[in-house]
Amino acid sequence: MGVALLGAIVLVATGAVTEQEARAAIHMPTLTLVFYFLTVVPTQPRMGGFYDWAARWLGALPLRLPALLGAFVAVTTGLAAVVGNDTVCLWPWPWC
Repeated sequence: MGVALLGAIVLVATGAVTEQEARAAIHMPTLTLVFYFLTVVPTQPRMGGFYDWAARWLGALPLRLPALLGAFVAVTTGLAAVVGNDTVCLWPWPWC
């Protein structure tokens, strides 16, 4: 999204498109959908405590380290199919 914004700035700055043409090219439903998927969807499970619960559940499994890693990979793969990958990749760490 940042690269697209930078490209739009360059196009307007160089005069390749006018400011009015650039404004007309913005499709607000698409921007709203992207905003929703990047902010609302990952935030709801986190605020509800789902990621904390899942991390505690995985940590409590009676598995040796290689099997625990396999379980972690399986759970994060399943979650990545549903919510944004960035959120899933960082969910068990306390600084997120």
